[in-house]
Formats: sequence, structure tokens, C-alpha cells
Amino acid sequence: MIKRILIARPDGIGDFIIFTAVLDEYRRVFPCAKIDILCLSGLKDMVEAIPAIDRKMYVDAKNILRKKYFFHRIMVRLMLFFRNYDILLCPVYSRNEIVDTVARWVRAKEKVAFDGDGANDPLSERMGRNKYFNRIISSDPRPLMEIDRNAEFINHLGGHLRTGSLTTKFWFTNSDQADCDKILQKNGLSRGNYICVFPGSGFRAKHWGTDNWLKFFEGFFCGYPLTKVVLLGGPRDKKVNDAIFARLRSRNQVIDLTGSLNLRVLAKVIAHSKLLVSTDTAAIHIAAAVGTPNVCIMGGGHFGRFYPYGDLSKNRIVHKQMDCYGCNWRCRYSSIKCIQDIDCEDVLKEVQKIL
Repeated sequence: MIKRILIARPDGIGDFIIFTAVLDEYRRVFPCAKIDILCLSGLKDMVEAIPAIDRKMYVDAKNILRKKYFFHRIMVRLMLFFRNYDILLCPVYSRNEIVDTVARWVRAKEKVAFDGDGANDPLSERMGRNKYFNRIISSDPRPLMEIDRNAEFINHLGGHLRTGSLTTKFWFTNSDQADCDKILQKNGLSRGNYICVFPGSGFRAKHWGTDNWLKFFEGFFCGYPLTKVVLLGGPRDKKVNDAIFARLRSRNQVIDLTGSLNLRVLAKVIAHSKLLVSTDTAAIHIAAAVGTPNVCIMGGGHFGRFYPYGDLSKNRIVHKQMDCYGCNWRCRYSSIKCIQDIDCEDVLKEVQKIL
């Protein structure tokens, strides 16, 4: 009988939100087990509110692989060593060295992983690390959306999820709404009287560019002169957002909240907005999870894999079709043309359809 399970998900915010679509199915498949989860420390604000998980553990991805962070590596190994699990599950489709290193350190009777693809890892290296697992789940060779890959993994373990009908989730604590209301009130905002814009991206190749964003704002203000705009982003997005806000500072329509919100409050701010406009980043997946209409500026590196899903009348994309789509962001051009060449007029058209 399986009593203790560890799910290893040391990947990004957006990837984890996609995973939430199947999280309840793990509880149904393993009803008597305690389910722990291991994820990145940057997700703590979000993960702590999830009720279906018994224990949450966090690691720093960069420090896992760097020998100079010896203390962090030892602490993670000790944390995992003293917990005996019946089964370790690694449902990350595009596995990497971080996922497999964590798996090597876990004490478990059985360790299960996806065969996956080589998006984050050369095939030869990943095959070499298969020795850390007792079972490798063979994936459907057809291209599937990531949300359906997550269903595929749990279905191999006894789940019964139907692909194409999954929706993501986001959980909150009792204080998050009050914290959000204070921020809205402080900045002269009320629920439903603003839109959110998230210009940054954790992956630089997905940046649309400051000039494109400024053209977008110019067009938006012409069409919606009374609608307020909230600039959102994490600490890493501050440089990008500062450059944009510096040009928009004279307009009292724009409020910059970059780097000032934890993930749950940021999700609440998005939830109470009329619309989110963003590049392909975590904010888009947050909007989909809380039901806010959104427009995603989408490049071709992983086109059709991560977005859009769910309600396509709300979850919309703007893209520039090119014959090099599916390059896994190994671009053959000097600039990322599939994103940089997206016309702001096309983005504004999608915004108008929603508003």
C-alpha cells in the first residue's frame, strides 16, 4: 500500500500552474497516501495555499547544481534523505539535470519519470540519468499541449482525465482579498475599472520590446482614455517596466506595481481586472486560472504547446506565423522575429474584441 508520495516539480511558475489542472487527480488515484511536493523557492507564496498537498518543500534551482553552494546542496540532500517515500513521481515532460539530480537524492522504493523530450537536455545526457528511476513512462509521440502531457502522466498511474477539457487553478488564503483591496484603494483603483499589462518575461527571447509596448499604450489610450492600466512584474522585470513607466509617468492612467506584490496578491489584482495583456509568461497562466480575459503575445519557439488552453473566448493569442516555428527558441535570426515583428495593431484588435 502506498502511504507516502513525493511529487518533484522544480520548474517555473507557469509550468506549475499548468500542473494544477491535474493535481486533484493525484489525490483521487492515491486516496490514502500523504502527498508531498518539491518545487522552487520562488513558488512558495503560491504553493503554500494549496490544500491538497500535505507537505511543501522548496529548493533553489541555481544552487542545486553549483558546487560552490555546498551548504544548500547538503541541506537539500539531508531534507530528502530523512524522508522515506513509497514512490517518487517526476511528471516534468521536458526533464533537465535539476529534476534528475533531485530524483537521485530522494529515498524512495519506486521512482517514476517521463521519457520526455530534449527541449531542456541533450538526449544522451537524459538517457544516462534514466538509471536514477525504476520506471520511465513512454509518452505519446504526437505533439500535445503541456496541460495534456500532465494528464497523460497521471493516467499512466491510474488516472482517468480527458484531454482537451482541463482547467487550471489558483488557491488563496483568507487575507489575500483584504490585502488586494488595500492596494487597489491606495492607488485609486476599484474592481473591474482597470486592465493589467505584464511586459516582462523570465525568458529574454520572449520580450516584445519597449518600443512595441509604447506603441501599444499609445493606441490603447486613444481608444480607452478613461481606463487605468496597472503595470505588473516581478523584481527581475523592474528594468523593463521602469523604461516603459518613465515614458508614461505623466499619464495618471498608469500605476506601476512592479515587484511590490506576492504571487497570491498579484493573482488577485489580475482577477479583478478587465483584461491582462502579456507576453508568454507566468501572468498569462495566472489570468487563465482566475478566469480573467487575456491576450498573450506569443512567439513560435514552443508554439501550440503551452498556450492557449481552456476558454479560448477569454484566453487569446497574437502571433506572427513563420516557417521556423517549433525551433525550441534556437533562433536562426539575429533577433526573435516571430515576436519582435508582431504588429501592435493586431494586439489592439484582440484587446478590442474583449473590451
